[in-house]
Amino acid sequence: MDLENFKTAFPDWLARSQDHLLKGQWSLVSKDYPFLTLDDSATQYKVFNKRLKYCRIALVTGGALYLREKQEPFNVTTFEGDFSFRAIPKHIFPDDIEISHEYSSTRYARQDINVLFPIERLREMEKEELIGELSEKNYSIYDFITQADRIADELGEPLASELVADEIDVALFFPVCELGHQTMALLQQGVEKHGIATLAVATDSKAFARVAPPRALVVDCPEGAPLGQPGNAKMQLDLLSEALQHLQQSQQANGVKQSNLSWHDPFV
Repeated sequence: MDLENFKTAFPDWLARSQDHLLKGQWSLVSKDYPFLTLDDSATQYKVFNKRLKYCRIALVTGGALYLREKQEPFNVTTFEGDFSFRAIPKHIFPDDIEISHEYSSTRYARQDINVLFPIERLREMEKEELIGELSEKNYSIYDFITQADRIADELGEPLASELVADEIDVALFFPVCELGHQTMALLQQGVEKHGIATLAVATDSKAFARVAPPRALVVDCPEGAPLGQPGNAKMQLDLLSEALQHLQQSQQANGVKQSNLSWHDPFV
């Protein structure tokens, strides 16, 4: 479904689904949600040809993170979605970050924030001179946004403006929930339109098959943990290295690669 048809279908879906959404029952209403279906011709794509050691990289997570006692939590009660973002500073302590996501498990991120916002891993990569630098500001959104036709103007453009002002070369996106893959793909396309290369590290290959993101690395890991096992810094670094290598090698829009690395929670 393209955006024009989505605008017609969405109000009817929302009217049917509000009672279930009030109870957080996404699985009951997702079956007839009017997911977008976009082909490669609609994908914005910035050719990436800069060496990583000279790049400034920003993180954009869908995990609804915010700074405890300094920022407002995301609005998780609205049916359409929260179209705001939070800036997270580079040198923040992970214990100062709180999570307000209602449509994805937060258990892994509460053990280790790096599974969906690898700020410590990117600081290590900067120290090792594997990248130029991690941005002084990184960003969090609440990626459960049902009204997709508002994303580009109300969230994509303001976020892209921030990234341009920060002189970002590469933005790494980390969708968290199923619907978040659609949200992030639309944001990636908006950012690429402004001349910034993007890549998503994600867990849902079917979701990305619908929306043709510019670039993505798909990982066989639980929802809410696109960088795998909490506390496993080596795995997180390996996945980030694979993602950045894919960024350098991908030469066409909708460059989605399946990683060979995987992790499954033995207690689930």
